Amino acid sequence: CIVSLESPHPPYGAPAPHVPRRSPGELKLRGNVPLGGEIERQAREDLSGYYAHLEATDRAVGRLLAEIDLGETMVVFTSVHGDMHGSQGVFRKGWLYEESIRVPLLIRQPHGSGRLSEDVVSLVDLPHMALAWAGGSEWKPSGLPAEISMPAESSLPHQCPYRWRGTRSAEQKLVQIEASKGGANGNASSLHFNLQRDPLELQNLASAE
Repeated sequence: CIVSLESPHPPYGAPAPHVPRRSPGELKLRGNVPLGGEIERQAREDLSGYYAHLEATDRAVGRLLAEIDLGETMVVFTSVHGDMHGSQGVFRKGWLYEESIRVPLLIRQPHGSGRLSEDVVSLVDLPHMALAWAGGSEWKPSGLPAEISMPAESSLPHQCPYRWRGTRSAEQKLVQIEASKGGANGNASSLHFNLQRDPLELQNLASAE
């Protein structure tokens, strides 16, 4: 059974039922959001509504779980994509950066114990996970880097306008831009980030290779 929730989703100015918007001036922005201009202003304004949407979504999921027999049900909570919210100076989805491609993946197993995994997992792994669970076995990751991509250009406002493909491991991200309508990261066509040393993706190692 799949439950797909619309929020959090633009327009972030839309009200979240019974949840107040946060004060834009009090929000802490990521260190890769350019400050002092229109990008910071929009990031703060969007995030004030985005966080309210998150809380409303969390409450809705809580009400749903309260009606489920959790002793017999495997529950997976995830998302299709993230949102840049001003990081790297851009907004919305489809971008190659962590804010856009990295999403939560929370799995609650009946009678299971909690743990944090650093394994690289893709949304395309979910069907294989479900088959393993249905057969009474434990799904195990391949240990290989995950493939990541934006296979089509988009003309929607603010979204990534070019195609790109790459791979991501727990430590490294390699990306090749296939077609560009504006470029990324200094108009580079190849990008290489060490995610452990540079989690904000501010240094493109490909430019020095």
